[in-house]
Amino acid sequence: MPEPIFKVENLVKWFPVKRTIMDILKRREKLYVRAVDGVSFDIKKGEIFALVGESGSGKTTTGKLLIRLETPTSGRIIYKNQWNLAAMTETELKPFRRELQIVWQDPYGALNPKMTVKEILEEPLLFLTDLDGEQRLEKIIEIMREVNLVPVEEFLHKYPLELSGGQRQRVVTAKALIVDPNFLVADEPVSMVDVSMRAAILGILERARRKRGVTILYITHDLATAGYIADRIAVMYLGKIFEIGPAKRVLLEPLNPYSKALISATPVPDPTVKRERIILKGEIPSPIFIPSGCRFWPRCPWAMDICRKKEPPMVQVEKDRWVYCWLFGEEAR
Repeated sequence: MPEPIFKVENLVKWFPVKRTIMDILKRREKLYVRAVDGVSFDIKKGEIFALVGESGSGKTTTGKLLIRLETPTSGRIIYKNQWNLAAMTETELKPFRRELQIVWQDPYGALNPKMTVKEILEEPLLFLTDLDGEQRLEKIIEIMREVNLVPVEEFLHKYPLELSGGQRQRVVTAKALIVDPNFLVADEPVSMVDVSMRAAILGILERARRKRGVTILYITHDLATAGYIADRIAVMYLGKIFEIGPAKRVLLEPLNPYSKALISATPVPDPTVKRERIILKGEIPSPIFIPSGCRFWPRCPWAMDICRKKEPPMVQVEKDRWVYCWLFGEEAR
């Protein structure tokens, strides 16, 4: 069994809501966006771990916290069983910047329009390595071939404006991989490209895992791509992890009602297969005013009395399978 590269323990990130002068004068209570609200999980070395859920559930914030692009409000982020990244200062984090990289969701916003592909890919090498000019060029050519930006000489001196969406996404991915990271956050890396390009981008990530040994946190709202690429899936809702398990088990036999509802809405390619659609009530609540008890109960078709009053535990139901729901809690049984 591979060792965890990350152990996340009760991780919290609350963003303070900007207060008005009237709020201060009337001494109104401070409000917070509870983006990540006490999550615990581990990511094993060499695996692709998918974090799925609706927009606004806290997935991207969780990814940024792991590589310390955001500072946690509380909790622990144990890296390689040695370092608690959550407690480190920016100076202490510098040696880890090369090891922890991110593929941004928006390739249009992630690339400097005034830099060529060569300059974009050379930038992280200048800041994070001691390679000379010739060595940097070799690395650039190598990674461009790996992400299929070929012929290389055709793309080296192009600007982002001259590239298609899929080509830009390849550049963003290459920029993250060029410094040989140990861990990669892939934040919805196929959401901005058309369907024909998605398999190609996912293939690049899979090859990076297989050939380079990169561990990947794959963030998505698309359960189909999560099932295609991930070893394990964690389902997130309103700042909490609701279910964790092997990808196939979660997709074929979801346990949490929220997981069931998400999967029921996923299109099935076989028209002869009938799937019961679970319709949720209302919209996802505000992360400022989170419901008491289980935060999913206002939308849950199976909500019980205890769900409204008390937060459920995270219960291990089988090996490597966890679910956050009163349907599996001792008091409910």
